[in-house]
Amino acid sequence: MCIRDRTLIRSLFIAIWMIEPLQITDEGFTTLVSSLPQLNQMTDLTLLFSGRKEGFVVTAAGITALVTALDALPLLVRVELELSKCPELDIGCFKDLFAAMTRLRNLLILFLNFSNSQGFDDIALTSLGLFLPKLPLLSSFGLDVSSTNLNNESSIISFLSFLKTQEKVQHLYLSFANTPALSNALCESIELPKTLLSVALRISSSEGITDDGLANLGEQLKVMEAPRAIRIDFSRCDNITQEGLFNVMNKLLTLSSLTSLTIDVTLCRQIGRDAVKSATKLLQTTLQNTFVEIIW
Repeated sequence: MCIRDRTLIRSLFIAIWMIEPLQITDEGFTTLVSSLPQLNQMTDLTLLFSGRKEGFVVTAAGITALVTALDALPLLVRVELELSKCPELDIGCFKDLFAAMTRLRNLLILFLNFSNSQGFDDIALTSLGLFLPKLPLLSSFGLDVSSTNLNNESSIISFLSFLKTQEKVQHLYLSFANTPALSNALCESIELPKTLLSVALRISSSEGITDDGLANLGEQLKVMEAPRAIRIDFSRCDNITQEGLFNVMNKLLTLSSLTSLTIDVTLCRQIGRDAVKSATKLLQTTLQNTFVEIIW
């Protein structure tokens, strides 16, 4: 089918995961995103680019072209952008990109994935935290910065402080997996909006997270007034025990509005099969209208 009038296009999905022998250079990426302004009636944009083992090369020129494209698409209400394994991205690229997104005044849904991009550091995260409050209509936000260059837990805590003022955000996804700097202080500092309907948190592979951290996170999750879905991922956290699992579970038993609850403790060495079975049975008995899953 050939669409001659590009103004008819309202939604665009492009996904490129780099596999041999496919190769896309920065020039190719720039050419691709430079064509987006022609679709000036578009409301939904998904761009997913993931590099191979050696990385997908997008430089400042590619980001400049993407910023120009976003500025030409004022009707966007949903943006999903993945630029993972992109070693050439630096703080200047991220700041320009975040600034462009704040000019999308109609934006309701924003998902960003910069996982495995070592240019994303504490300064980039702080910059993102400053830009997000400028999106007045944002109702769904997702961020995956797993395995990036985040070395200071205080920058993550500072970023999370933006959540306190985002009462319109109803759906939240955050992934800080494989971030060695994480500790129980992160779990203590998360202040979730009471209006959240769904939340997913991934802080897997963090040796600094213990049972106390789980208990503190459980207290924060309890502030939600009518949550429908909760997913927390503590997989590969070796200092979490079955006591921590039961502590967080007991705090969630009071959330009768839940329709889905998932707790991932895969490869947590101090949590055994019997504990998982007992916890699952208790949750299913208490939250009878909730889909319950403990991944082990």
